[in-house]
Amino acid sequence: MNDLSRNPLVCTSGNHVLRMLVVIMLFALMQPSLWAADRIDTEPVVTAFMHVNIVPMTRETVLENYTVLVRAGRILEVGPADRVAVPEGARMIDGTDKYLLPGLADMHMHTYASWEEEYPVSPFLLFVANGVTTIRSLGHNDERSLDYTLAARDEIERGDRIGPALYTCGWMTGVSTNWDKDPVPYLLANRESGCDCEKLYSFLSLADYHKVVSFAHTLGLYVMGHIPYDVGLEGVAAYPMDEIAHIEELDWELWDVDRSVERSPREWTGYLFVDRMVKVPRSFDFDMERFVGAKEQQIVRMVKRVKESGCAVSTTVIIGKLIYEKLITPELFLARPELAYMPPRYLEAFARGKEKHQQIKKMIGEGNEALPLFKYEMEKMITARLHQAGVPLLLGTDTGSGSMGIVQGFSIHDELAIMVESGLSPYEALCTGTVNASRMISKITGKDDFGTVEAGKKADLVLVNGNPLQDVSYIKSNLGVMVNGRWFSREELDRMIALPESD
Repeated sequence: MNDLSRNPLVCTSGNHVLRMLVVIMLFALMQPSLWAADRIDTEPVVTAFMHVNIVPMTRETVLENYTVLVRAGRILEVGPADRVAVPEGARMIDGTDKYLLPGLADMHMHTYASWEEEYPVSPFLLFVANGVTTIRSLGHNDERSLDYTLAARDEIERGDRIGPALYTCGWMTGVSTNWDKDPVPYLLANRESGCDCEKLYSFLSLADYHKVVSFAHTLGLYVMGHIPYDVGLEGVAAYPMDEIAHIEELDWELWDVDRSVERSPREWTGYLFVDRMVKVPRSFDFDMERFVGAKEQQIVRMVKRVKESGCAVSTTVIIGKLIYEKLITPELFLARPELAYMPPRYLEAFARGKEKHQQIKKMIGEGNEALPLFKYEMEKMITARLHQAGVPLLLGTDTGSGSMGIVQGFSIHDELAIMVESGLSPYEALCTGTVNASRMISKITGKDDFGTVEAGKKADLVLVNGNPLQDVSYIKSNLGVMVNGRWFSREELDRMIALPESD
């Protein structure tokens, strides 16, 4: 018989059992992989970005040769390198000749439960690797995706999942499956589940739009969404929500939509996408200069109404750019390296001509090949006019569904470039995904706590190799990302999003 009493891990008395449990627990705590393989514990030591040039986003400037101290997920101190005392034992990151700016926010994207099964790499990791440290998921139509999103939000907040800070809408109202149902139960369900905001879709009646906006605000829910076809911009301006979900929602205001006729979702789709979207631009021979000249008073009135409404506007102009690429220059679209991160079903559908936007080509018919470029240029024009009027713009891409070729994380850099092409300076473009985003989130949380490099703000930061106030494309090839106080070097990020080797 073995003498078990001599084995230090086999004890018979109560005290010995207690000691054994303490030893096991201490061992487990020293092995975080036993709890969660992708846990993102906030680092207990101070991290110091040394001798770095800061793009603080508090104003359009660069603070040269500064040191930034981070501890427990927050920026502890920011100051000139010769005045900041770096604590002993701090982990130091050399920022010499490099630039540190706030992480970006994608304020219009979508999460789906199918992410876990379909994508070769977690989309949450794609966001982080591209310097996106805040995301907002805008609406769900199925319970599984909503549950998945709420669980992911909590896991990221607890540190059990690597990902950007996640805010979310709940059930959408005014979609084709519930457009004629009472929206109140959906609002109550969203409030009960702890969703951050309410998303309206295109098919709400005027009466239901009023009901949703009024009741949602009573519940304390931030309200954003499409401009319902029955309501129009005039209806929204008269009874404002907080935010318009896409710049392209304003297209219809310039395409002379008749809202006096009651239509079902199917009837609206046929009328807008077959009649208005084609006939109006074609009447100007798809000439943008002629169109703007003829519509100048409408454009001015439209922008004025948006400004007076107090609505912010999420951008998502990349949709128009990719529609143009997919329909007119598909070889350029397919050359995008980030498409390797899309679900295999997407490229298979594209090869068969069954991709979502390829169906539009069939709807608009022959002879209208100039329409996609016209639409894209019109939305950049609207972007410029809104910005000039001082309407708050929020950087967003509409990525997430896996059906449009808009790849999580990578797409934010396209959207930034489009903002600059639309007439915003690099600083102004960056504001849409940093300062403006935090201000809008503060309307939900009461905290304006990210989007700038200041003491007390969240430690969501991106280190880049060139001045993004001169060229926003520097952010695309970042040198590392800090999310929630945890630093990931470029090498770690690349390993994190490495594609599985094909068989």
